[in-house]
Amino acid sequence: MIDELNATRKRGYAISDEDVTPGVASIGGLREPILGEGSPVLPLARDAAAEISRTLGHDQTTAG
Repeated sequence: MIDELNATRKRGYAISDEDVTPGVASIGGLREPILGEGSPVLPLARDAAAEISRTLGHDQTTAG
């Protein structure tokens, strides 16, 4: 586990490929932290993630 944490820190992102939920993969992380007070930052991060998903062909408004 320590080796994976060190690898994540070095590459700047983490990968979860069905580690928690079968059929679900995710990527998380940034080379730079998001600085600011929690509540105004969260919608911006959520909107950025949604935009990345749309760019990759997943429209969350039609998911059902």
